[in-house]
Amino acid sequence: MESYDLLVINGLVVTASDVAHYDIAIKDEKIALLAPKGSLAEIAAKRVLDAEGGYIMPGGVDAHVHLDEPPLFGKGKSADNYETGTRSAICGGTTTIVTFAPQSKSDLSLLSVLQQTQVKADQNCYTDYSFHVLISNPTPDVLSEFPALREQGISSLKIYMTY
Repeated sequence: MESYDLLVINGLVVTASDVAHYDIAIKDEKIALLAPKGSLAEIAAKRVLDAEGGYIMPGGVDAHVHLDEPPLFGKGKSADNYETGTRSAICGGTTTIVTFAPQSKSDLSLLSVLQQTQVKADQNCYTDYSFHVLISNPTPDVLSEFPALREQGISSLKIYMTY
């Protein structure tokens, strides 16, 4: 009999197509099994969470988040850092964020901007995360870094045309 890391039992599960009472088995941080309520009672697990009376639903994704940014365009800096901002996000049901990695006009590399922003987020997040890279200095060298950014998982860039 297979063993799971976590069983979530007795909850009202919300999926893309259904709202019903199910039990959920999780292994290696992924949903391994969605089963009718009560059918996982004899299954081995490291931990069991009884969600009786609660809803179980996918976490939200916030794809426009400003955390721990410097003042941009003469405006104030963001109020939250990665720890406080993602802690708040989790409390509201958001499990994934996409924040900005802003390049200043003096930065000559997007890869270094990404690395600096990654350091701020690393070990400080309660959520999963990715980055939008903000481009303020689109030199030929900077533009040539696009393939390397994609290789590092960045699929979103923002180029300001007005500043």
